Amino acid sequence: MDSFIRHKKGEHFCGDRFLSISKNDSTFYVVIDGTGHGQKASRVADIAYQTITREIHENSALSNIIQACETALADTRGIAVSFVKVNHSICSLEYYSVGNIKTMLIDSQGILDLKRIPGVFGAKKFPINTSVLSFNSETSLLMCSDGVGKISGQIRHQLGKLNARHIVKLLSTQWQGQDDICILCEKLTHELH
Repeated sequence: MDSFIRHKKGEHFCGDRFLSISKNDSTFYVVIDGTGHGQKASRVADIAYQTITREIHENSALSNIIQACETALADTRGIAVSFVKVNHSICSLEYYSVGNIKTMLIDSQGILDLKRIPGVFGAKKFPINTSVLSFNSETSLLMCSDGVGKISGQIRHQLGKLNARHIVKLLSTQWQGQDDICILCEKLTHELH
């Protein structure tokens, strides 16, 4: 897995976080973007990070992990978040996203943008309905917060030709420092982690 995370220029705290936790034949990936910037965004991102980490170790059902995180964030400003659970043995993933986290599957056929619900996670406004889809053995998972900016045109076209490390490097060079940024990219495989 390759990643890049930075706080907004002029800030001392970052409101973005990511997780990659393997359990049995699955890997859980999460990208979190605390609403706003600075210490308050960092604090709510920490609540989400700690809750999700604890729940993954205690539970394998993605919907239960999402529910626990939403409950923990009830009295906060909320987050943008994307949850992905990859089942390596059957090349399948389950996902759920709220807010402006971009989550994509990249392979030789092109790029698939996974659907996301607009809004803020943690306010119990959205039903927790996860989606499931299959992927092939040459697929990379890319997740990034809105600090990365637009991924369009020539940059989007290049992603399918690059490995995870080069994808992260390419996207990180777009960062202007005007927002926190988090990029996570990994090639998905059949193998157990």
